[in-house]
Amino acid sequence: CVEIAGDNGFSALYANLKADPPVQEGAKVNAGDVIGAVGDTAASECADKSHVHFELRKDGASADPTKYIQFIKG
Repeated sequence: CVEIAGDNGFSALYANLKADPPVQEGAKVNAGDVIGAVGDTAASECADKSHVHFELRKDGASADPTKYIQFIKG
């Protein structure tokens, strides 16, 4: 997992990444930085296709990312 904390009360969690992501705990990241790659490390989701699990939190509580992020459907 990689969790990125913003200075506005938001944090984003990226899980089910390949082992050993290229960022270290406490590192500062910028938009466009590679923080990981799609993996299959979630044992409970082993029957699913490879994917990244994404969570958005605001002040520690789960937040609906569609209210804050514009997603482009592919």
